[in-house]
Amino acid sequence: MRIHGAYQPRPIRFLELWQPNEWRIKVYGIAYGAQSPDEKLVTAIKRAAHEALPEPAVTDSRYGLGFVCAHQGRTVSVAFVDWWENEDELHHKMFIADEPDLGRIRPAGAGELDGLQLGSRGYRIREERVGSTHPPVARARRGCLPARHLNDDV
Repeated sequence: MRIHGAYQPRPIRFLELWQPNEWRIKVYGIAYGAQSPDEKLVTAIKRAAHEALPEPAVTDSRYGLGFVCAHQGRTVSVAFVDWWENEDELHHKMFIADEPDLGRIRPAGAGELDGLQLGSRGYRIREERVGSTHPPVARARRGCLPARHLNDDV
């Protein structure tokens, strides 16, 4: 394997709170060599998330809360959508985009380390805000996602 240089930290940044079809979704970006990913990649994962998120957003088993991440890498870019269901299950769908066409993503199967860190922190934030007991949907919708945002370099 050819090493392309020393590892450079990538910024993980909160981009927006997105609310498609009653969902409350935090949008994050991770970028190699930039402060945020290309807007084409962000738009593509939001489009894919819109299709992937189950409807209706809020049910007896779903809070209507989740997050998406666009990770623009050096050679390949990945994006994922995650949402909570059945009290503490984090559902995860992943997509991949090849350079130079970041606006076209396709389903992918493998995970990626920076995104797993984002998912882990998101889960801990959910546990702190909602609690590990079985909260009513109304309590989860009132305060789970908007209070804290991850902004870090990893």
